[in-house]
Amino acid sequence: MNLSDYETIANDPGFVLASKKKTRVLWILMLAFLAYYFALLIGAAYFRSLFATILFGHFNLGMVFAVSQYFFAGAIALYYARYMQQVDASMQQIVATHSKK
Repeated sequence: MNLSDYETIANDPGFVLASKKKTRVLWILMLAFLAYYFALLIGAAYFRSLFATILFGHFNLGMVFAVSQYFFAGAIALYYARYMQQVDASMQQIVATHSKK
């Protein structure tokens, strides 16, 4: 592929739409992660009595919430990976369409 092929693909309406959707999803996932992360920090700083609530045994709400950060990040990563498979498939179709010409 030469430079004009890349420019043609970059200007394709399907490519532009897929890029915008990808960017939007990335921002949403990033903001969701940051909100969840800062909820831990704010909760630990300003809601100590709530975070000190014993849930079971020696585990309190703050500890469980902190460990849940890993599961939340994993869920975000899993969603992102599956979403990007769809985006990659649409990008491959666009490239295939333009490489036939």
